[in-house]
Amino acid sequence: MADTNAENLRSMAAVFSTQTIQALLEAWRRGEADLALLDPEVIYEDNSLPDHAGEVYGGHEGVLRAIETWSEPDEEMTNESQNVERTKRMYEHINHGDIAAALAVLDPDVEW
Repeated sequence: MADTNAENLRSMAAVFSTQTIQALLEAWRRGEADLALLDPEVIYEDNSLPDHAGEVYGGHEGVLRAIETWSEPDEEMTNESQNVERTKRMYEHINHGDIAAALAVLDPDVEW
């Protein structure tokens, strides 16, 4: 059964995007999530994320809590990615001598 659970969880995760993960979590909060692919007594041990290594989640609720944990850094990672792209654009403008364009890329809410 453990192999079946692992394969079912991999299949579910393979089709998940950030949007579908959020949709699943919202369905769970409404009591509408369908986790019939997983054994009700599934055990999931998180070894994927370094700061979650060794955490163990049991049952359908546990798997959903694990998914909730996976999705926590999304906003932070998105912000970091946006900051990297913004910084690249700023340096491109600086390299072309366009200081005004470089400054326009910066977030006006950041205090320097």
